[in-house]
Amino acid sequence: MIKRAIFVFIVLIVLTACQNTKEWTFVGETKNWRVVYEVVMEKKQESSILQIEYIGKKPIPKQIGYRIETPSGSSTEIGLLNDQGILMITDVCGECTNVNEETEINMAVEWGRQIELFTLQFEKIEE
Repeated sequence: MIKRAIFVFIVLIVLTACQNTKEWTFVGETKNWRVVYEVVMEKKQESSILQIEYIGKKPIPKQIGYRIETPSGSSTEIGLLNDQGILMITDVCGECTNVNEETEINMAVEWGRQIELFTLQFEKIEE
């Protein structure tokens, strides 16, 4: 009986903790780039992952410049793509509290002498 009560108590704690987690995924694509920006807020902890993937036909560029503009600010950086043409950056946003399903995130990717500007839109991910 005590084991069952402890089990129920643990399940309730886990379910309550899961309700405090909010996740948003924003996606944008051009003829050369696919960008996925994920924001997770769990209680008062915020984290984000930005994945930039080269999907163009030409050889994969080694280095890119990128700019992401969120409601809480912007970030401009230079990064190196891996052999698969992917750059992953964690904790991009600093504070992500201003994002929601209506948020549009502006993105720019520059490589060589080219630049593409586009908008990331919220995309509901089925679980």
